[in-house]
Amino acid sequence: MPSRDDLTPAQVIDIVSGDDVAGRNDLLRQAIAEAAGGLHQMFTDDEISATFFDAEKFRNFQERLGYVFPEADFWLLRAALTHKSFMAEAGNFAAAERLAWLGDAKLYFVVGEALVTAFPTAAIGDLAPARSMRIKRTTLSDSAKNAGVHEILLLGKSYITSKGTEENARSGLSSSMLGEAFEAVLGAVSISGGLEAVRKVYFRSAPLPATISALRNGG
Repeated sequence: MPSRDDLTPAQVIDIVSGDDVAGRNDLLRQAIAEAAGGLHQMFTDDEISATFFDAEKFRNFQERLGYVFPEADFWLLRAALTHKSFMAEAGNFAAAERLAWLGDAKLYFVVGEALVTAFPTAAIGDLAPARSMRIKRTTLSDSAKNAGVHEILLLGKSYITSKGTEENARSGLSSSMLGEAFEAVLGAVSISGGLEAVRKVYFRSAPLPATISALRNGG
């Protein structure tokens, strides 16, 4: 796959809107790399990254998550696990935000598809709010905690200082912050492993209820 810089806008659109899955994902990787800016080298260099992401925690996180990234995609996960406070200090890069936006879109589809399939006779008036509830960031924070996002998320020094200590900073991460980080992780998962991997990761942490009544009650 050639560099995006070597493609015309029309060629990019053809790939993005076509059926070349590998080509589309390669362009996605290039887009995230561009959004990572000066941090891309840190994400892709194992030695540099090791000073920010403990190797054992990084490995354990993937096991808890339920998806182990190929080594070539480790940088995507590192980008997803870099909080915007760190990115702002490094130059205001936005890779994690792009991944979170992508992860949210994938989750919207995956959850909607699952709800329609699991509850074929349920009213849309029940399904729509159920989907909204399940994919909002405050709800996703539980999945983030189960995976250990709060333990490994790379935080900016200014954010840590504002909380007094790193322990306080991590324990004080809001539900919205954790949910956004989990969305970013799902975005990285979707590029690396596709929708099937997103389904596996999400429903591992948030299985659907068995009944429509449980669904109505926020299950």
